[in-house]
Amino acid sequence: MEDSNRVMISTVSTAMFYCIIWMLILNIPDKRAIEIPKTIEIYVSNIDNKMEQEISQKLPKPVKNMEKLIRKSEVKQNAENKQSLYAVNNNEIVTNTNATKESAEVVKNNIRPLVKNSNEILATQKQHNESILATYLATVRQKIQEEIKYPITAKRIGLEGETVVRFSIASDGSVKDNLVEVVKSSGNNSFDKSAVNAVLDATLFDKPPSASMEIVVPVVFKLNNKG
Repeated sequence: MEDSNRVMISTVSTAMFYCIIWMLILNIPDKRAIEIPKTIEIYVSNIDNKMEQEISQKLPKPVKNMEKLIRKSEVKQNAENKQSLYAVNNNEIVTNTNATKESAEVVKNNIRPLVKNSNEILATQKQHNESILATYLATVRQKIQEEIKYPITAKRIGLEGETVVRFSIASDGSVKDNLVEVVKSSGNNSFDKSAVNAVLDATLFDKPPSASMEIVVPVVFKLNNKG
């Protein structure tokens, strides 16, 4: 029974409280604005300022001198590209240099046998030409010796000697201009004249190895010679 009374009293008290509140609200004039305490305004303002600062800190800062930064980035990129290109070209140069050295070595190794063979050919040709010339000169000298007429006086007294003559043989084997020159006298006029006559009497000679040849040959006078 006591509990029921208590519940009733509490309910009545609550109802009376809400009625008083409602009456107070109804007594507020319509045209009168409710004033907000200044402390509340300051508090709200402080909250707004703090929020604005936090937001501004989180937002990315505006970039100054954007154009300069872009140019600096481009310059750096160009420098890196040049370095890369230089490295590539350097590698190509080294590769090309190595390839060139290898090619040069191969060519050198291939040329050596060719040079050796060429030198051997030239040496062989030279020996062949010298052999031909020596054979031709021996033939000319032999023919001149066969035409010697030993001077009678020199033969009688047993005189011997040697005259060196010079002349040119034309392409047809004749003595050019019939000119025979004594380049070294025997010391005996009869020997020198006999030597010149022997050259002229021996013509025609065989055709020379070249178009024209100058001959220097000794004419020897010995008692066993024809005379």
